[in-house]
Amino acid sequence: MGNSAVVFPALAMLAVIAVVALNSFKRVPRGVRSTPSGGDRDFQRFDERMARLEQSLDVIAVEMERISESQRFLTRILAEPRASHS
Repeated sequence: MGNSAVVFPALAMLAVIAVVALNSFKRVPRGVRSTPSGGDRDFQRFDERMARLEQSLDVIAVEMERISESQRFLTRILAEPRASHS
């Protein structure tokens, strides 16, 4: 199993983060990206979206950690020699 058990989840996590980030930044008007020039309402919406993005990334990180822990556990179980039950 080796490195492939770690590489695939890491690449999957990077792909998910990239898609989420690109989709969220596509929806933000250009003027809001650098400085909020549309007033307080636009700035508040931008802050809310960024907060949701941050929460989403936190959830993804927790889930990826759970997947990694599961893979470590299964790898350890599969690597142990089987005791004969006869």
